[in-house]
Amino acid sequence: MPSVQTTKAEGSRFLSAYSVSKSTAWENSKVVIASKAILYSAALSNKGGSNLYLMVFDAASLPANGTVPTMPPLLVGTTDTRSISNLPLPDKFDNGIVVAASSTQVSLTVDTNSNSFFYVQYQDISQ
Repeated sequence: MPSVQTTKAEGSRFLSAYSVSKSTAWENSKVVIASKAILYSAALSNKGGSNLYLMVFDAASLPANGTVPTMPPLLVGTTDTRSISNLPLPDKFDNGIVVAASSTQVSLTVDTNSNSFFYVQYQDISQ
């Protein structure tokens, strides 16, 4: 399992306090947080030769292939970076936040090539 770097950051004028979870190596999915949280933004950088879809799930662990994402998937072309921003109205996730790179749009088919780098801003509201 790739290592994960989480950084506590002071928010901007929009965010009171948030955390950043980002890849430290190329991977295909990431458990951002396994408890109740608010998602502010999620980004995926694709270094591969095929289109991928950034999928976000309200889950504490990576769901099985075939699972429909919580939010509409975002197409990320080859050698491209795309992001989802939920400001000024961020989304609440009751079970946690998991992001994944899928090779299909309708439901999760985890990309097996580890061609993705994730960057996610969120707030832990489990306390």
